[in-house]
Amino acid sequence: MNDKKLQPLCVDLDGTLVLTDTLHESLILLLKNNLLFIFLLPWWFLKGKAFFKDQIARRVKLTPELLPYNKNVLDYIKEKNQQGSKLYLVTASHQSVADGVADHLGIFTGQFGSNENANYKGNKKAAFLNDKFGQGQYDYIGNDTADLPVWAASANAIVACASQRLIRKAAAINKNVTQIKNETGTKLFSYLKMMRMHQWVKNLLIFLPLLLSHTVTDIDKFFQVCYGFILFSFAASGIYIFNDLIDLNNDRAHPKKSKRPLATGEVPVSHGFIVGTLLWSISLVVSFMYFDLLFLLIVGYIVLNFLYSTTLKKLVLIDVVVLAGFYTIRIIIGSVMAVADISFWLLTFSLFVFFSLALVKRYSEIAFHTEDNTGVRGRGYHSEDELITTILGVASGLMSILVMALYIHDPHTQQLYSNSNWLWLTIPVLLYWMSRLWLLAHRRQITDDPILFALKDVESYVTAVLLMFGFYMAI
Repeated sequence: MNDKKLQPLCVDLDGTLVLTDTLHESLILLLKNNLLFIFLLPWWFLKGKAFFKDQIARRVKLTPELLPYNKNVLDYIKEKNQQGSKLYLVTASHQSVADGVADHLGIFTGQFGSNENANYKGNKKAAFLNDKFGQGQYDYIGNDTADLPVWAASANAIVACASQRLIRKAAAINKNVTQIKNETGTKLFSYLKMMRMHQWVKNLLIFLPLLLSHTVTDIDKFFQVCYGFILFSFAASGIYIFNDLIDLNNDRAHPKKSKRPLATGEVPVSHGFIVGTLLWSISLVVSFMYFDLLFLLIVGYIVLNFLYSTTLKKLVLIDVVVLAGFYTIRIIIGSVMAVADISFWLLTFSLFVFFSLALVKRYSEIAFHTEDNTGVRGRGYHSEDELITTILGVASGLMSILVMALYIHDPHTQQLYSNSNWLWLTIPVLLYWMSRLWLLAHRRQITDDPILFALKDVESYVTAVLLMFGFYMAI
């Protein structure tokens, strides 16, 4: 490539300068603000893609500073700018999106985006640039087969992707080809991480009714519960994916959640939607065909999660009650699949203990992600709520242990176990674990989800072993 000519450098946006598709993100934001727009989308699309983009852009505005920028492309164009090349942002995204990104970066001489009458993509983008700069009088950075007509007309073709097939296609139409590799690429691990399979450990609660009913050796019931575990886990992973899609901006502003695959651009937004839909489809279709009650519970769980993601999580304390309810639904699913009665004691214990754990999570968010007189982004909590969440959380945790003690003392419980006195071992063990959890949270040693913390905590595993030992000896 001949840099001495100082050709104008034209830069594509979606998938090139940013590791996402701004139209897809705008569409998600539109539906997040008002789901009823879903009925207008087909009408807009039938009037042409340029009109479609314009209607969406009129109603939503992306936050340019939170978009996942391609560091290698950004470094490349900044270096060219320092060498004296004029930079132009040329994108099929709407003009308002191009203006926002250009204003944020402050390095472009001009920016050109689509409008109600023109969609600058492929041949139309090439014709626009040829008319403005002259054919062969500009360099162009793109990342997709749609950019081939532009590369064919440009002086130098800069390909911002790792696809060797696309490199060969570009080289066939332009003798001056440069490659800029992405630091983040979509891999199988990125999809598994997006599904948050480590969170499936929470779904082991589905096996709890089977264990407490002393029917774990019943093979038919065991496999029934396994089916419930798998189908519910698929649905839960789909929920995590759709929650991440809805919460992209908040996640990108969060120090830990910003590393999630959809937030970083490792997995395209469209792929997230497809994978989430596929997981939900498998879960709902199979459960509908074979497990009626499980189907209804999964549908209810999905609907409640949707309400939580769009509205309920912003409501103080209601959000933690709902989070506690999510865990309790797992236990109910286990009861249904194992055809085992779920006791008053188990339901009451689960509500109190999971309410406490949900408050640990909120406490950590308040402690780590707020400053004086500020709130947690996307939540209804403020810095001064730290004390009251501690009081409520500790009280709820201790109440759960009291419920456990009353359960052990219940004459019916003593009939279920050959030596129920061994169950008293669980009381000091739970007291220690719950108290330690809140102590570590207060010391800022728990930064997010207490369940994930427990998975990495040796003393939590010791606690689990002691609890299982107490129940085993009681049987």
